[in-house]
Order: sequence, then structure tokens, then C-alpha cells
Amino acid sequence: QPIGFSTKIVSDPSAMPGDPLTYTISLSNSGATDITGVRVTDALPGVMLYNSDSLTATATPDSSFGYSSGVVTWTGTVSAGSSVDITFGCTLSQAVPFRSSVTNSAVINGGGETITRTVTTNIGGDVCGLTMYGANPVLGVGTASTWDDDDVYGPAVLRQGETYMMWYTGDDGSNPSQIGLATSSDGINWPRSGSNPVLSPSEWWETNGIRVGSVVSDSGLFHMWYHGFDSSSASRIGYATSPDGTNWTRQNDGDPVLQPGTSGSWEDEDVSFPAVTKIGSTYHMWYGGYDGTVTRIGHATSSNGVSWTRDPANPIIDIGPIGTWDWLGAYGPQILRFGNEYMLWYSGETLPLAWQTGYATSEDGVNWTRGRLFIPEGGSGTFDANGADYPSVILDENVLRIWYSGHDGSRYTIGYATAGVCSPRAPSVNDVYLPLVMRGFDIQHPCVHYSDSFGDSSSGWPVQDESNGRLGYVGGQYQIWLKQPSIGWSVTPGALATDFAVEVSARRTSGAYGTYGIVFGINEDWSERYQVHIDANYYSIWRRSGSTWTALRDWTSSGYINTGTDWNHLEVIRDGNIIVVYVNDHYLTTVGDRNFTGLRRIGLVGYSPDDSARDIRFDDFVLDPIDCGTGAGRVTCDLGEPEIRQGPLPPMLLRPFPPLNVSERPNRTER
Repeated sequence: QPIGFSTKIVSDPSAMPGDPLTYTISLSNSGATDITGVRVTDALPGVMLYNSDSLTATATPDSSFGYSSGVVTWTGTVSAGSSVDITFGCTLSQAVPFRSSVTNSAVINGGGETITRTVTTNIGGDVCGLTMYGANPVLGVGTASTWDDDDVYGPAVLRQGETYMMWYTGDDGSNPSQIGLATSSDGINWPRSGSNPVLSPSEWWETNGIRVGSVVSDSGLFHMWYHGFDSSSASRIGYATSPDGTNWTRQNDGDPVLQPGTSGSWEDEDVSFPAVTKIGSTYHMWYGGYDGTVTRIGHATSSNGVSWTRDPANPIIDIGPIGTWDWLGAYGPQILRFGNEYMLWYSGETLPLAWQTGYATSEDGVNWTRGRLFIPEGGSGTFDANGADYPSVILDENVLRIWYSGHDGSRYTIGYATAGVCSPRAPSVNDVYLPLVMRGFDIQHPCVHYSDSFGDSSSGWPVQDESNGRLGYVGGQYQIWLKQPSIGWSVTPGALATDFAVEVSARRTSGAYGTYGIVFGINEDWSERYQVHIDANYYSIWRRSGSTWTALRDWTSSGYINTGTDWNHLEVIRDGNIIVVYVNDHYLTTVGDRNFTGLRRIGLVGYSPDDSARDIRFDDFVLDPIDCGTGAGRVTCDLGEPEIRQGPLPPMLLRPFPPLNVSERPNRTER
């Protein structure tokens, strides 16, 4: 084996269907002897199309290279103390599935040994870039005295050729709900069908109204699964077909095709909002089940759309951990086939009362991995200020188009948003040579935007001392000393980021009260920002806009918070519209807010209680991208000028109060 001979192959770590890729195969000889008769062979995977005339290579006296019938080759000598780079381009097939991967291997024969180097490219599949349509809602209530003049919600959208078709639920506030149809050429402008409503209650189990679940186009027919409420408001699932989407015929003699479960089961009171897709010759249904307390999501299969077999693994989506966006209920599913996976979009209920939209993913439709809250409730005065739920999502030319139900506190209307399908956040390509004698050698590169242990007093944080307070470095820590009661200071070293994870350790040097935390989303004049606070054994999240404080999470107790003068390690993650908070490595909460995004400043904040001064210390400040890899490369980070800002105070923790009794929480089954 020749001394000093090493090889590698590198390429783009992530890509989308149809994207170009560049491959580089590198050979290096750090030894004192030429290595002759080296041969490289790279048979491209079938989903990669070689780009004509893209092959280049470092010239050596006897080298030759070429491409033929899907195979790249190079032969020649790698001289002592030199290296060879072989580079070529190819294009990914549009047919390569999302959320899959493509592995390319190069075989190197040289120095009496045959070795293989591989590189894997991950195909896009992350959901990203939520964009709300600026003129929402796109489907409002009907004109006065019509059947849908009070509420429209629960859309089910299909694309048929160049036309989008939306079936939706509507009501006039006094009569049972019915189902209507609207069509669109752009997904934004939706003229209603002149035949509306296209399906109205007529059966005994539909007395109190019907609501659309999903519509499937199959074998020349539209197939609709919907649910209806009987006179006691118990819901069941029915099935109808139509040749045109307007004229519907109930199947199963008008009887339900899925009834509530047996007594004592997770679905013994209601089954609702069916989401159906056909895979091969089998229909799969995901639906909501209610036991009188909590709504969860189940799965069933059928060969004919009428007779359904429940999945023994039900419920396949349970409520989330306490404090998450869906911990009080998971309901209103819609299914999307997403490359090699399923994506289940659904609605979740949380406290403080919020009804919002997120998703989960699965390889088999049974075992699910929660994604995240994706569409939070809107701000005050918006059409979705009191609810952003019941989504319908389609993948349309690599764009996710999302129609969902927005509640403004009085009525439902239907809004529209889009999202991108992004390259996955894959590990970075390891840019080191791999010696033959060190197979599997790997180096992990750290990826930190900015960090400070406060051991260097010239590291850039503001330093100031005046009658109200002192800011500066003390004993390898950073100090915010609030010399008067009821004052506050916020500081930033100038660090800016878009999506990030920021963490710091903090404590009071005396006293049981006094607030400290992380401030982020800061604009140029500090009129916009978020603040995450700890005080005693409570935490809170606030949004400051102009002169107004809004509680994204009002003061909430947690046993994970250390009290008194003990240290607390606080971490805040900002990912698009989502804010996640941890303390001492324990999850506290997730909130959604889409107000202040983009490249904004991040720092620290402290407030004194109303009866005394307070000295607060911080240590080990770290600002990371959300992850290390391609995603980190997409996230912008910068370092501006340090800055100080005094007050004003958000609503402070005035006295201890008991946590909410979960058994007393409100229920939203009928909304």
C-alpha cells in the first residue's frame, strides 16, 4: 500500500428534483513515490443525467478520462507530492422522490488496492417559507340571507387540470350546516357554484348539519367522505359520489360508513373530519375521534370506501406533550402524499386558548413523527386572530398550497398561504481527505454563530455605570445591576440572526424575585421585540409593538425553574413563525407568532422588582443556527454594534398564583 495516497468524493449535500449537481473526485499523493496505473470508475445512479461536456480533470503526463453510457472514467499517474481532481456535472431527475436520498460511488483502483468512496445527496423535503396571502380571506361568507352568510370553513381542495375545486362547509347561523363548491384558476379568486349548496342534510344522522372532510378523484368519479351530526350532536362519517363535483349520490343507502367506537374507547362519542387517499387499490382514512374529553386522530382502511377496518394502533396521532401546540386536542386531519412519505396536516388546541395548524410525517401512515406548529393564529384584528385550523394542503409544482379556516372571534372564513419545499438540513460534506489506512475517519465541524463566556472584558458587550444601573463584566460573567426598583435594561452585543437557537445561564445574586431573560427580534429603534422572562418559578413570553405588550405566554409556573439565587439555563429557539423555550434542558412551551421575522438583533434583559434593586449575572451566551449543516448555511447571521436600552417594563409577576387546573379547561369540539 503506497504511503500518503488518499482519496475522497464530494458533492452537494442536498438538492431538489431537477437540480444540477457537481461531483469532484480527488486523489492525493503526499508520499515520495509516484503511483502509477490508477483507475477511477464512477457509474452514475439512474436518477442522475450526465451533463454533456462537463467532465474535466487535472492533467498528468499519461492521464485520460471520458464518459460513456452512464460511466465516468479516469486513468493515469498520481505523481509524488501532487493531487488530481476529477469534476463533472449531472442533473437530478424530476421523478426522484422528495425526502429520499441518492448515493453515488466512485471505485478507485491504485497502489494494489481497490477502494470505494461514496457521497450521499439528500433530496428536498423540509417545509419552509410560509407566506400568507396579503388579502386574506380568499373565501368570505356569502351575501346576506344566503345559506353560507355566517360561516365558511373546512375546505377540501383538488386540482383538476387548470382548475382548483374547493368543497367547503357553510352555514347561516340558524340552520344546519351544508356543503358548497367554489372553483378557481389561481387558488385566490373563488366564484361559488350556482348549484350551491351541493350537499344538504337529508338522513337521520345528519339532522344537525353536515361538514365536508375530503374529496378524491378516482375512476371518473369524485368521492366525498363527510361527517354529519344527529339530533344529539353525535357525529358519524358518510360517503357520497359525483360525476361532476356538484351532483352527489349518497352511498351505503345513505347510512354512515364509520360509526363511533365501542363504549370506553378513545372515539366512543364522535368520529369526524375524514381525510382519505387511495394507495394502490386500498382507500386509507385518517379521522378525528372524540371520547367526550379529548380529540385524537385515527386510521382505517377500505377496499370500497364503504366498509372500513380500524387500525389496531389507533389513535395514531395522540395529543402532544403538556404545553405544546396540540396538547389539548388533535383534530381536522388532511392527508398529503409527500414523495416517499405521508404528511398529515391537522389542527391542534393549546393554552392559552389557541387553535392552530401543524403537521406530522410518516413512512407508513401509521407511525408518525410530529413536525411542528406551522400556521399560528394571526395578530389582533386579523381574520384568523382566534383560530387558524382545518387546513387543506396540496403539493402543486413543488409549492405547498394551503387553504385553512380563520376565525376572527365571530365567524369563520377561508384563507390562503403557500410554503416551499426546501432542501433537507443535512450534515455538511466532510471536506477532508480520507486516507486508505483510516477508513471511516470523520471530523465534526462546530457551527456557532456567536458565543461569549464573558471571560474577556473586551468581547464587545456594552459597559456603562450610572445611578440607575451598571452594565459590565464581573468575574468572568456579565452583569446587569439594576440599582433602583422597577427599572429594566436590555443589552445586545450587536448579534443578529434569522432562525436560531440562543442560550444563556443566568441568576440573581440575591432575592427571590427579579426578572431576567433573553430579548430577540429587535428592530432598529427597539419598538419591536420579543422577551422571554424568568421570575421566581415562573416564565413568560412577551411581544412588544410600539407601546403595547402582548402576552404570547403569560406568567406560567414550572417546577423545572430553579428559584432564589440558583442558576437557570435558558434556551430560546426561533424557527420561522415558531418560538420554543427550554429551561435547564427541559421543554417549557411552544408559541406561534409571525410578526417580527427576518434578520434582527438578540441580547439579554433584566428587570428589578417593585420593592428593591437587583443584581443579575449572565454566563455562557451562545447563538447557534438551528442545526449544523445545510440549514445553517441558509440562515443569516451578522454582528452589528452593541447597544443598550432602558425599560419599559412588561406586565410583571406580582404574586404567586396556582397553575390552571387542566380539568377546567374549555373544550372546542363544536367550533
